Amino acid sequence: MKSTFFFLAFSLLVAGTITSCSKSPTKAPGNPNDSTSTGTGIPPVTGATDVYTCGSVYYSGAQTGPACYWKNGTEVDLPSGNIGGIAYGIAVSDTNVYVVGKIDTSACYWINGKFFNVGRGFNTAAMGVKVIHDTVYILIGTVYGAPSDPPSIVVPGFVLILYPNGGSSDMDQVANFGHPVLGGIDVAGGQVYTAGASLYTDRFLGGQPIYEQQPVYWKNGEVQAKLPYPAPYALMEGIASSICVSGTDVYTAGSEFSSQDSIGYHDLSPQPVYWKNNTAVELDAPLAFGQATGIAVSGTDVYVSGEELGGGQYEPCFWKNGTINWLGRVGFTGYANAIALSGSDVYTAGYGMINPDPNNSGVTADVAAQWKNGDVTILAPKAYSSAAYGVCVVTH
Repeated sequence: MKSTFFFLAFSLLVAGTITSCSKSPTKAPGNPNDSTSTGTGIPPVTGATDVYTCGSVYYSGAQTGPACYWKNGTEVDLPSGNIGGIAYGIAVSDTNVYVVGKIDTSACYWINGKFFNVGRGFNTAAMGVKVIHDTVYILIGTVYGAPSDPPSIVVPGFVLILYPNGGSSDMDQVANFGHPVLGGIDVAGGQVYTAGASLYTDRFLGGQPIYEQQPVYWKNGEVQAKLPYPAPYALMEGIASSICVSGTDVYTAGSEFSSQDSIGYHDLSPQPVYWKNNTAVELDAPLAFGQATGIAVSGTDVYVSGEELGGGQYEPCFWKNGTINWLGRVGFTGYANAIALSGSDVYTAGYGMINPDPNNSGVTADVAAQWKNGDVTILAPKAYSSAAYGVCVVTH
């Protein structure tokens, strides 16, 4: 599995179709380097559909690999310094491309290829972005260790807001122990919704609290719901990895973990789940091992991306109204990290794993992939290793 429960899986953070066509900020706070902008400024062809997928790529012989994005399959490398980078989320408004991610262990973002350092220190990553009219919302997430670790090791997640005049502000997320872990963002009706997890101490062992990670979602930084687990489970933990607002309904998707022993350890076998408002829908119940990574809604149809264990390996998939659709592996296993919709078309992005060295079975490499209605496109066929984490679709 690409991640374990206690380390947040960086996956899709922008679910749904990006359709806004507004002016974007001409100036943004941060510490830009001297890189050249990759924005063309050329208006797109009316009626065209462009697919943007972001991730990372590493070519054999290079010391590091840059964060990057692909527009309709064409790779655009992003300034990533000497230590490489990863892009986790992408959004497009007008002719401007917004990409968020990290370099080393520090959150950053790119606007038309220009690099900005968020400047919040160790163990952070910018994992999702939304552009609404002239304002940019960037989700800054964190990772932390096992529940036995003290909460003080956590770097709190928050939302960085960039304004058209070049100013910025932070929207903190209120959580138990002050340490929210964030996994998804959406903005609707002028309200900012985020999804992730917070630590709770609902039970004790030997008089000592057991810190347990519980899925929650926030509205404007305030917890709206501690998301419940499907019956009949009582002792569970989990995380909400993605969020999508449709009308008055709030949809979140993530993973739950129900196996615990007497001292609070877990078998780290996740099960995919999504929530409509505060009602849990367990996917492929009762015991399908996998993760739900992204969610998008069209009318009454709910689409969830992820992966599920099948034939001894994880396979990328998406669920439509709870029915699984296999995407097919690229290599011997695979993961779908993101989902976006455009009309009747379903786009997912992720990666597979291959063995690039037939003489050494212990060597593996990731292969970035994008699927349209299940048909796969390998995004970096000449790369030694690559992966895709976010996708958005723009119809002009």
